Amino acid sequence: MTCCNTLVDSTASVLFICDEKKENLATSFYAGGEESLEVKAYPTGSVAAWVIANNEAILIDDLKLDARFSGKDDDFPVETIRSVACIPVRSKGQTVGAIEVINKKNGGTFSQKDSGFLSIIANQVGMELNNIRLLAELDQSLRDLKKAQNRIIQIEKVRALGEMAGGVAHDFNNLLAGVLGRAQLLRQKLDRNEDPAVQKSLDVIEKSALDGAAMVRRLLDFTKFRRDAEGFTSLNINELIKDAVEFTKTRWKTETEVFGKKLDLQMELNEVPPIAGEEAAIREVIVNLIFNAIEAMPSGGRICISTQSNEREVFIKIRDTGIGMPEEFKNKAFDPFLTTKGPTNSGLGLSVSYGIVKRHDGNIEIESTEGKGTTVSITLPISSIKEHNAVPEAQKVQRQKARILIIDDDETVRDLLNEVLTDAGHEVITASHGRDGTQLFKNQPFDLVITDLAMPEISGWDVARSVKEEKPATLVALITGWGLETDDQKMKECDIDLLIKKPFQLKEIINQIDELLQN
Repeated sequence: MTCCNTLVDSTASVLFICDEKKENLATSFYAGGEESLEVKAYPTGSVAAWVIANNEAILIDDLKLDARFSGKDDDFPVETIRSVACIPVRSKGQTVGAIEVINKKNGGTFSQKDSGFLSIIANQVGMELNNIRLLAELDQSLRDLKKAQNRIIQIEKVRALGEMAGGVAHDFNNLLAGVLGRAQLLRQKLDRNEDPAVQKSLDVIEKSALDGAAMVRRLLDFTKFRRDAEGFTSLNINELIKDAVEFTKTRWKTETEVFGKKLDLQMELNEVPPIAGEEAAIREVIVNLIFNAIEAMPSGGRICISTQSNEREVFIKIRDTGIGMPEEFKNKAFDPFLTTKGPTNSGLGLSVSYGIVKRHDGNIEIESTEGKGTTVSITLPISSIKEHNAVPEAQKVQRQKARILIIDDDETVRDLLNEVLTDAGHEVITASHGRDGTQLFKNQPFDLVITDLAMPEISGWDVARSVKEEKPATLVALITGWGLETDDQKMKECDIDLLIKKPFQLKEIINQIDELLQN
């Protein structure tokens, strides 16, 4: 603004820049000393406001005689104003501000020549503002691009881990199927002997196998290998948050009362539509994030959980005022086994939460500033599940004897199914490969074919297609230890009648087969 005063010999000058909505006005005032900067509410009756609104330069010989402004200019921090010149500042074709000068030093008035000088400066200011905005847009674009790149890297990282976890799950589930199945089979046979010591040992074996199966599911939960919507119901997210807060109350209340640090947990829950999901899994995500927030506030602080929605999605935010996340951990926050809390922590909380949210077709993001806190944002789609009236409990299915072909390259699982189904009264034939199994099926009649999915040379899908092409009325059950999402389209194409996941409960699989044969 020094340049303006020099060029037109004015005593004071101001550069006005307004925001896009014309709600606020930034001013840079110069009157021979230091420039003062100020941001204030956008005025309505000043000379600058008139110039910005009309996109027109104005020259006033004596402000007191100008009826448009009642002899004053409230926007200018000088009490005595005589002559005024004000020029609009344009950027990208829009009027975004004005340059205003007052009071010629020689007591005269501003001329068209002065107006021309000010217009040149206004044009330069407009171009600079345009450059600043372009740089800001470029900076925002670069930040968005980096954010997208980080998301792609995270997805690829989890996908690679998912492939590894899927392979481990397949082999591990085969082992667990044998352990769990044999333990249950022994229990059935030992019921007659009523040996408490043996029964107790079988309890331990069975529980260990079931815990192992749960661990496999947990391993798959932070990958995309388990995205099936099995067990999804319509959920009230606000109620789940209240449950999670109540569940963790002992922890944060104890931290406050026993260790003397003040922890305040607030909920700002707006009315939101239901989501579709697995109740226990979504609750686990909220609990994990609350525990993370508590651990991030060793000296106390505040946790705020809020919900909002639009016509498509529900938004959950969990904010804390804790220590925040170091810069080097931000892009790795969802990596499994990564933790900043020492060797006592598994580092699986965020990665498991990531997998659960992804399985629910949602998104989870973290914003964190070291020393200021962390905000975790979760987005979940609104439920399309329609409520159904309760149906009466199904009556016990009458068992029908059947001729069953079992095709599985895993000897343990194959022999277990053979023994269980034979004990149930069925006639069972087994094959160790898809090729042998399809040949047996062509030469002999069967009511049901149970085939493993992952086999060398001929997969379970191929076996199912062959069976249905040969004899469409034959029932086909597909058994898998992969734990991956069910390919509904492929299930339909191959006309699969039943899907069995390893490890399985013996009573459950017998009931499923009885129901299938009955129907």
